[in-house]
Amino acid sequence: LLQYLFGTIVIVATDKDAQLKRLKKRNPELSEGECRDRISSQMPMVTKIQMSDLVIQNNGTLNEAQTNIDKAAAKMLDKHNNWSSRVGIPLWMLLYVFLIQAMVVGEMLVRVANYND
Repeated sequence: LLQYLFGTIVIVATDKDAQLKRLKKRNPELSEGECRDRISSQMPMVTKIQMSDLVIQNNGTLNEAQTNIDKAAAKMLDKHNNWSSRVGIPLWMLLYVFLIQAMVVGEMLVRVANYND
């Protein structure tokens, strides 16, 4: 369903250890078992990755995450530039939409990074 609602699906992925560590830091009142249950109740990361068009890895530092965002942004711009020239949508309009998407993803990563410290 997501593929039909959105032009590009971007996932911010992390490994289970980092996910568990961040969840425990964000919610110190939860036991490790409760944290694992929460993670297990979500769609598996592998499935999310398979459904996405772009994957931003977020296992490392904030600088590494920013580098990964920049790489994803370049891929999205290239994809949208090629697509826009075929369908006649001005590139500036696509860039505006992309910038809004990037700001949302960037804000999410900053929040996650704050828990990573």
